[in-house]
Order: sequence, then structure tokens, then C-alpha cells
Amino acid sequence: MVVNHETLQRTSAKRESNRQYYQAHKEQIKARNSSYGRTHRQAINNRRALQRQLDPQGARERATAYTRAYRHRHPDRAKATAHAYYANLDEATKEQRREHNRVYHQIHRASIQRRQRAYKKAHYLELKLKQTAWYQAPIEGQRAKGRANYWAHREERLIKQRAWRESNRPRVNEGARLYRRTHREQGKLTKALRRARKKMARHEPVSFGMIAARDGWVCGLCKKKVRPKNASLDHIIPLAKGGSHTYDNLQLAHVRCNVIRGDRGPAQIRLMGEFSR
Repeated sequence: MVVNHETLQRTSAKRESNRQYYQAHKEQIKARNSSYGRTHRQAINNRRALQRQLDPQGARERATAYTRAYRHRHPDRAKATAHAYYANLDEATKEQRREHNRVYHQIHRASIQRRQRAYKKAHYLELKLKQTAWYQAPIEGQRAKGRANYWAHREERLIKQRAWRESNRPRVNEGARLYRRTHREQGKLTKALRRARKKMARHEPVSFGMIAARDGWVCGLCKKKVRPKNASLDHIIPLAKGGSHTYDNLQLAHVRCNVIRGDRGPAQIRLMGEFSR
């Protein structure tokens, strides 16, 4: 098919004229379409139902494409409409929708993950720019927003977390055992920090690796080399005696030396030489 230059010019001019007409009469066109939709609702629904019966896959694809295009053109309006619709639902309907979503995600977990990976791969640069912009935003404002959201929904989140843990107890226990096996040092630090909080002692986040490197992997009690599998953190002034969980009150020690010493004060450190015999 051969299209001459004059035909292309007329087509382009016609499109430009239509765009200008639409921009100039946008409100009137919208009002006319809304009025037609209200007065011919049954006929429109019948026509759509017939299209779905004749070509269900095509109708579904057209509806999905229209919805995505609308959300892309009007993201704020689409979000506001969705929030308003969800806010007006009763609790029974909300719970029914949540259950439907949970079941859908369980059945289609693999396909959802494939779509997510494909989307991240196709929009890697765009997502990276958004992430960078988020991190470069005023950090205090982000923290304040996060804190406000946390305290506004704290009880609801705690209830959901407890319910999920109770319904998935074997999975939680297995995950905890796996984490303890693969993060032994972090587990020791967490226990020590919990004890310090219970004793109302002064505490700060500490790093096992930094303390071990500072002490040269030498036990502070018996003055011998410490292997990673036999290492522990010892409080120079015990927590029971008013010590703190800070770098200046922590030293590397063998687990055996630490256990034998117990909660005795720093004056008894010189007696630790007999423990290594």
C-alpha cells in the first residue's frame, strides 16, 4: 500500500485538530460521556458481557491494559480512589479480601516472584534512582514519618505478628535455630545486651569482631590465645556489680574462663591463672 505525502499531512493535521478540540471541550465531553453512561448503563453492561463471552481472554487483557494505563496516567487519583473504596468497606469484607489475597499469593507465589524479578530487571535504573532519591531526602523527616506510622499502628502490628508466630510456630522455631547456628557471635551479643537492659545498666551497640581485634584474640583472664569457637565477651566489672555493657568494660575471654569467673569483681582477675592449668 502506497501512501503519499499529502495523505500523511492530512492525517496528522486531523489528529492535531482532534487533540485541540478535546483540550478545548474536555469538560463538556466528560459530562456527555458520564450522562451517556448513566442513561445506557444496562446496554453497556450487556455489550461488555457479550464481549467477555465471545473473547474472554481478549476482554481480560483489554481491561487489564486499560487499568494499567489509567493508573500510569493518574497515579494520585487511582490511589485516592482505592483508599476511599477500601475505607468504606466493612470489616467482614476487608477480612474476606485479605484471605483471598493470601490464598492467591500462596497459589501463584512462583509466578509472582518471576514477575517481580522481571520487573526489577527491566526497571533497574528507575528503581535505583528512586532508592537514591529516597536516601538523599532529609533523613530526619523520613525517621519522623516512620516513627509516627509505627506508633499509629503499633498495637495492630503486634497483634498480627503474634498471630502469625502462633500459626507458624514450627517455621519460627526452625528459623531461630538456623539463625543461632549461623550467627553465633550475634547471638552472644544479643544475650549480653538483653541482660544489660534487664539490669538497667548503661549499654551501647558493640561489635564482637572489633573487640576481638582490639584484644588481639587473647583472653583477658588467662592471657592465652582464643579460638573463635571458644570465644566469649567478659564484662570487666560484672553487670551484677554495676558494670556497663560498653567497649571500655568488655574484653575477650574463653567461655570456660568466663563461666568459672562468674560475677566476681575485677580484684579477682589475678586468680584466673589457675583456671588455665
